[in-house]
This record gives sequence, structure tokens and C-alpha cells, in this order.
Amino acid sequence: MNSNYKLGKVEAIFAISIIMVNRIIMNLPYSILETTGTGSIINLIYIGIIGLMIVLLVNKLFKIFSNSDIIDISEYLGGKIFKIVISLIFIYLYMLSLFTTVLDFSNLLKIIYFHHSPIIFIILFFILALLISNILGLRSIAKTISLIVPFTIASILFTFFAVYDSFSIDQYTPILGDGYNSVFGKGLTNLFSFSIILFFFFFKPLLKNCYDFEKVTVSSFILSWILLFLTIISLLTVFPVTNNSSNINFLYSIARKINLGDFLQRLDALFILLWILCVFSYLSIITFIINTTLKKVTSASNRSMFSYLVAITVIGLCLLPINIAEIKFLQNKVYKYSVLVIFSISFIILVCANLKFRYKQKAGGKK
Repeated sequence: MNSNYKLGKVEAIFAISIIMVNRIIMNLPYSILETTGTGSIINLIYIGIIGLMIVLLVNKLFKIFSNSDIIDISEYLGGKIFKIVISLIFIYLYMLSLFTTVLDFSNLLKIIYFHHSPIIFIILFFILALLISNILGLRSIAKTISLIVPFTIASILFTFFAVYDSFSIDQYTPILGDGYNSVFGKGLTNLFSFSIILFFFFFKPLLKNCYDFEKVTVSSFILSWILLFLTIISLLTVFPVTNNSSNINFLYSIARKINLGDFLQRLDALFILLWILCVFSYLSIITFIINTTLKKVTSASNRSMFSYLVAITVIGLCLLPINIAEIKFLQNKVYKYSVLVIFSISFIILVCANLKFRYKQKAGGKK
């Protein structure tokens, strides 16, 4: 195990992309379609352009902080107490994502394959994976993600092309959904889809070469946008917008419809295997970020020790009496607005830290 392992450019792109792939698997498109309906295609182009501009601006704001993440910058701006407050905010967001992902995907697996198995066994399966991967370290996580991501992305692309014969322009009309305000006003909240931007704030110190930060962030953002765009097109092709709420999982529902003649059917079983590995990878990288944050807050010497704390906390949260509707509410509403609020706070921190840096430079120059 090497606690000082740094990510190469491709490894970093894959590590960030796994976050978007996981969000797609966990029904992110449902929240987008729920907001903008058939206007989702125009909306994704609109928020994609805004998102790319935000990524470029984030790169500019990070430029003067060569080997720092948002936690380090928070300490630079407001001291140790402020650093702790910001750390707790991010830990809240990532713990919310961790336990809802484990609980939601475990429920999906139980409904599809393990009807009579206690869900706690499925949950413990995922907890064990995130625990072992973080004990082994970032190198193990990065290599696993680099192996899994290409196949998972290929499965999503295959799903898109497998339904090409069902394409009909009627499925995408009206192109503005419920109207201009739905796409460009209310639809602006769909920027939460690019929650990967929040993960950019933690990746610069993890890179072998910090000067690759801009290439990594821009490349992973564009790749994530393409995958989300193709998924939305596929869903609008196969399912009428009015039936969105009836599907257990959109991507799984599409995969069930794929038949390549009589010799290749039920490809959904293969896809589910890939998605399980994808969820493993996602849980591992999120836990690693939480561990890193806790290490900085506590000044501990070893981040992997926090894996046990995260694992126990996730198990405890998963044992809460929460039904599927409440899980969806946490994912589609609470997580959504938490991302938007925390991004706004982080952006303000970056701007203020840049202003403080420039002020100190000017003050030093005058002396």
C-alpha cells in the first residue's frame, strides 16, 4: 500500500468520470426529465455550455494554488475553524451520496435478483468493498477504476446504439417541454447534474503533475456531458415522458429491451455486473475523499483508519427505516439542492481566496 500514490492524467479522468457514470446508473436522468421533460435535450446543451464555462473559471481560480484542494484553500482564507466547517459541509454531502447510493442500488438488486435475501447482506457486500479498497489505498482504487470505466462507458454507449431503430422525432417534441421558462429558468437547477465539478476541488493534490489539472477537468467534464446527453436521448426514445415515474431504473429498463436476435438476449445481466463494479468504484473514491478530508481536519497520520468510521456510519444510516420514495426524495431533491448550495459556497471561497492572495501580493509589493 502506498499512501503517497498520485494519479496520472488518464487515471484522474476515469476517476472523475466514474462519478458521472454512477449518477447515471442511479437514475440522475429521472431528475432531469422530471424538471424539463422533452425540453431536456435543449436544456442539457444550455447547462452544458454554462457548466463548461464554470469549469474553465474554476481552473483559473485554482491556478495560483498549485497543490491545494478546497479544504486547504478554506484554511488559507479563514483559518482552522473555517476549514473544519467547510470540511463538515463536504463530508455531509458525500455521506449523503454514499448511503443513498448503497441503499438505492441494494434495493434495486433485491427487486431484480435477490427477492428473498435480507437487504442487509447486500448492503454489507458494498460496505466490505469500500472498506477493503480504501485499506489497500489510492493506487488500488485508481487501477480498478481504470479497468472498469471503459467497459461501463461502452455498456452505456451500446445501450444508446441498441435502440437506434426506435428513434422518432415525435418523442422529442415539443423541444421546449413545458415552455421557455421550464428549460432556461427552472431548468437551470439541472446544473446539479454536473456535481463532478465539486470533485474537481479535491483532485489537484492527487495529480502527479498539477499542471494537468485543466486538461483533466475539461476532458472529464466533456466526457461526462456526452454520456449524460446520450442517455437522455435513449430514455426519451424508449419511454414517453409521462411514464417516467413508473420505471424502477431507466438504464436497466432500456437494457431489458435489448435483443440481438435469438442468440443474444437478456444482456441486462451483464450490464448489471458492470454497474455493480461501477458502484464499488464510486463508493471507493468517495470514501477516499472523505478519509482525506478527515485526515486534514484531525491532522492524523493515516487516512485509511477513517475507512472503518465511514463504513460503520454508512451501515447505521442504511439501517434507518427509510422507504424507496424517501430515498428518491433524498437523491432527487435534498442532494440536488445541497450540491447547488455547496457549489455556491465553494465558488465564493475560491473568489475570496484569490482576492486575499492578490491583496497580499500588492501589500508586499508596496513594502
